[in-house]
Amino acid sequence: MLSSLENYYWRYTSASELVNMILAFVETRAVQVFQSADFLQLSESMVNMMMARNLEVAEITKFEAMLAWAKNRVKVKGASKADSRVEFRCIMERLTRELKLYRISPQDLIKIVLPSKAIKNERILETLMFQANSGMYRINDSYLEACQQRLQKQDSKFSEWESFDYGL
Repeated sequence: MLSSLENYYWRYTSASELVNMILAFVETRAVQVFQSADFLQLSESMVNMMMARNLEVAEITKFEAMLAWAKNRVKVKGASKADSRVEFRCIMERLTRELKLYRISPQDLIKIVLPSKAIKNERILETLMFQANSGMYRINDSYLEACQQRLQKQDSKFSEWESFDYGL
């Protein structure tokens, strides 16, 4: 329904009201929506609108849905590998603007988000430092050391512009 209504969303008040009702319905069922093949067919604007809502899911689940959607979008476009990398990076930067990384546990940041290379390493490291300094998570020094070692390995392999792994 969201895909069908998108063309009318901006033109008609009734369509925008229906879209908002559907998005409100999705808030409590986000996990099931993310697992649906139809989710991957939504436009980027609809995915952004959905992610901006108060979804009843963990931030790591939102990140994984964004990652799956972005990978699918790049794959469907079928552009060259270089173009796909740039497109993936741009999509993930737009989608993750509102992602609250500090709500993702340090373990998940290091084991899931960092290896995906979908978010800049500096942003992840800043989040880990914020979490450590605020005391919101009890971080073992070994996790920070593991993160720094991974960052050093990546820095030696990639330039600043290639700090993303596009999973392609």
